[in-house]
Amino acid sequence: MASRNVVWWVLFLTAGIWLQMVLPGVDMLIPGLILAMQERRPMQLACVFLITVLIQEGLGTLAFGACVLWYLSVMLLMVIGHWLFSTRNLFFMILLGVASGVTRYAVTQLMVSLQNAALDNAVLLEECGMQAVAIPVFWKLAELSRRWGLLHGHSA
Repeated sequence: MASRNVVWWVLFLTAGIWLQMVLPGVDMLIPGLILAMQERRPMQLACVFLITVLIQEGLGTLAFGACVLWYLSVMLLMVIGHWLFSTRNLFFMILLGVASGVTRYAVTQLMVSLQNAALDNAVLLEECGMQAVAIPVFWKLAELSRRWGLLHGHSA
């Protein structure tokens, strides 16, 4: 089971990186972090967090820490949301997508101002809007593939 789990995560990360090339400015790895939180396996969550942060920080143009701050804020939103909703509910994922888009906007604005860097606000708003839509969609696809692969993969 552990090897099937690792294979699924490698495929997920590969697909996420490829999708980020197709949709630049949209983080397609964060749905995996959300999925790892939902599965409540601390070691897996720690590994997924570390790997996705290293990938995103390496791909990003902002100073180190922007991705960490955004990921931690989304994780906090998940924890808070867990008290109010079922975190596997599509409605919750839509709300989380919108909240994470807003959070990403705020974190990016903060980091850009700390670096005295130039930023096209219209592009950032568009990317955050696409991020808000991408999270629930890609999360649902990842959840379905994970459930199908882990449940039905044992017969292969």
